[in-house]
Amino acid sequence: MALASFLFIFTMLVSCWITRRCFRRPNPPPTSQHSKDYLLAINIAPNAREFIFLVLQMAHIALTIQDRISPSLLCPKPANLNAQYFAWTPYTCIALLVILTAGPFRISAFRHLGTDFTFELAKPKRLVTSGIYRYVQHPSYVGDYLVTMANFALFANPDGWIGCFLPDWIVEMCGTLKSPAWIALNMIYVVAMGTRVLQEEKMLHDTFGRAWESWHKKTARFIPGII
Repeated sequence: MALASFLFIFTMLVSCWITRRCFRRPNPPPTSQHSKDYLLAINIAPNAREFIFLVLQMAHIALTIQDRISPSLLCPKPANLNAQYFAWTPYTCIALLVILTAGPFRISAFRHLGTDFTFELAKPKRLVTSGIYRYVQHPSYVGDYLVTMANFALFANPDGWIGCFLPDWIVEMCGTLKSPAWIALNMIYVVAMGTRVLQEEKMLHDTFGRAWESWHKKTARFIPGII
């Protein structure tokens, strides 16, 4: 195996590990949850995302290692594969770089909040304004958004491993609709996370009052100096 191929596979494995850390619960669900957690109400399987992307990632790595010319159990229709996803290209470099940089951003939020970080909306024991929270109010959402979208871009394409099991006409149609679908996916995510952010901020304001107001005024929500 060439050095470039080895480094590509190694980088994908590291990105898989980071993604699993980002998608896995750092703490069990709280015993008392917020009564108006709209995001959780539509999230039927909170742990499904970790498993789904793990399957997509492992299949992608296996395809990168093996011959992608002949049909196999892993890929009955190799003609549907886009070669740019299985080697170092500008596309894969950007996707992997986003995961490798944004993932630690979210993991850092887990560490600073400790047991107060839960996927469910619940009142924290304390208001954390140090560490990464000194600069941004919602670092975990920024990291989650970027890691999720980068994983979709690299591992969940219709002309990636998924395309091995799709009829040719569907792969072709998805290629035509990729841009509108990508825009729709981002809009759905932004609306869902925006709703959660507003609920969370109201809960923090009700819980910590002026302390939260002071921190909220001087700290960026998502990106320092921008928003």
